[in-house]
Amino acid sequence: MQTVDEAVASLAAALTAQITDAVTKLIPNPPASLPGGGSFPAPSQPLAPALTAADGVALDAPNAAALDPCVKLQQRGGWAEDAALHRCTVPIGPRNTWSNLAYALVGVFLALHVHTSGALAMGVALVVLCLGSGYYHAVKTVTSNRFDWVGIYMVFGALTVHSIVPASTVAPWLMLAFGAFVAAYFTNPLNKIDLNAQLGTFLFLSLLPAFFGGGHLLLGGLALAVFLLAYALQLLDEAHSTLTGLWGHAIWHVLSAVAIGLTFVAQP
Repeated sequence: MQTVDEAVASLAAALTAQITDAVTKLIPNPPASLPGGGSFPAPSQPLAPALTAADGVALDAPNAAALDPCVKLQQRGGWAEDAALHRCTVPIGPRNTWSNLAYALVGVFLALHVHTSGALAMGVALVVLCLGSGYYHAVKTVTSNRFDWVGIYMVFGALTVHSIVPASTVAPWLMLAFGAFVAAYFTNPLNKIDLNAQLGTFLFLSLLPAFFGGGHLLLGGLALAVFLLAYALQLLDEAHSTLTGLWGHAIWHVLSAVAIGLTFVAQP
């Protein structure tokens, strides 16, 4: 014979089972997949905004949905150092950040030793690139990436103008004005960015006077060789090659800074 306590416990268990069964019938089972074909993440997966083309890395949708913001910062740009160190604090890529000082050093060298107003303008543009690129590699956000592009386009825009009107009294103002214009135009989100093609065009125009316009042929050839070496190392870094390890993109900064300086002094 059941005691009062046993009877109450048995009744509670029966009521719990009936309520659970009723609720289960009222709530439909969730679909196994999303309408677009993806699957729901497991409960343990952290949710974060999916990566886009602006992040510089292509990932399939399920993996992108599972990335946390820190991983997203590390993978933007695809640089080997960022992916290997897994840093979530500033600077995200220490080597890629501090190596930008090479641009400022080359800019200061040109301003102090070439003794022309064009060299001073080139120095200003190189310092802008140092700050913009350093800021980008330190924090790795989409906004900071545009500051990097501003510096890049300003330097190559100024270099191109100097190759056309090197001796003009208005050359430094034209260099900075055109550099600022192309920086503003190409960093506008409405305009398409093809950095390699655009910088290749600017470099071609900048080196033409060294080979065909009375400039310094030897320095022009050396500048082109250093640029090609720097670009090859950058490609290895993007492929996460063991040949360049964590230093590929940092070496690109140093060598491209040297090549920009050589291109400037190779112009008439």
